[in-house]
Amino acid sequence: MSTAEKPIRPASTIVLARPAPGGFEVLLMKRHSGSAFMPNMYVYPGGRVDEADCSAPNAACIDGLPTGGHIAASGAGPERVAGFYAAALRECFEEADVLLCGREPELTAAERAGWRERLHTGERDLAAFAEAVQVRFDATRLIPFSHWITPDFESRRFDTWFFLVAVSGSARARHDEVETVDSVWLRPSEALQQAAVGSIGLAPPTVCTLTLLAEQESIEAALEWAHRQVPVPTMPKLHDDDGVPTLLLPGDPLFPSDEAWVGRTRVQLVDGTWIWRSA
Repeated sequence: MSTAEKPIRPASTIVLARPAPGGFEVLLMKRHSGSAFMPNMYVYPGGRVDEADCSAPNAACIDGLPTGGHIAASGAGPERVAGFYAAALRECFEEADVLLCGREPELTAAERAGWRERLHTGERDLAAFAEAVQVRFDATRLIPFSHWITPDFESRRFDTWFFLVAVSGSARARHDEVETVDSVWLRPSEALQQAAVGSIGLAPPTVCTLTLLAEQESIEAALEWAHRQVPVPTMPKLHDDDGVPTLLLPGDPLFPSDEAWVGRTRVQLVDGTWIWRSA
């Protein structure tokens, strides 16, 4: 299949942030070594938007779905907008065991695990879960702040919206041992430091979002920052910079664009680590 024929699948990514002494932490999960996409990398919870996510019943169990906003402005219709939110909420529970709803349902560990498995296999959807345990999900907690499109040289391509979500300091997460095999809460700066010494692997979108979040002093500041963002549709271009593999972001001198990143526009692979740099 040629690069032009590769399907671009819609996807959602959730950046869970919880307060921590001196700032805040975000959740990163290690993908299984057998994953077809980014094996062994530490990523935020998330995944593909399924057709079921775009259904009316799924939209009906989510309060506060936007009628406009950044995702709609990108060309997504109401059903697809609802699908991005539904997928984010579903994947957050399915992969990380974190529910973003009005109240926490009274479920045993076995019941939670069972529902996560049924959601993973597609046996049940978000609406079925919400009806069974009598909860409603809250879209107003999800702030879309970044928009990445997998470059055409990759074997799998996704049109991904990143959402920032604040959770309580007592929030815990459990990886599913299927798609993810480890989970850690780290300050954004700590995650970048660990990547720099090779302790964890981070993909370019994760490096860029962590770098921006590391500039925020508190979770409140991070939320205010996310609300102010006007996401640039970002499909990097691959460039060889004197032997250094480099991804150019829109607005780079070698990648002019009407919708451009401000500041750093190059992500370079240096000694096995992606680093976000200026041109």
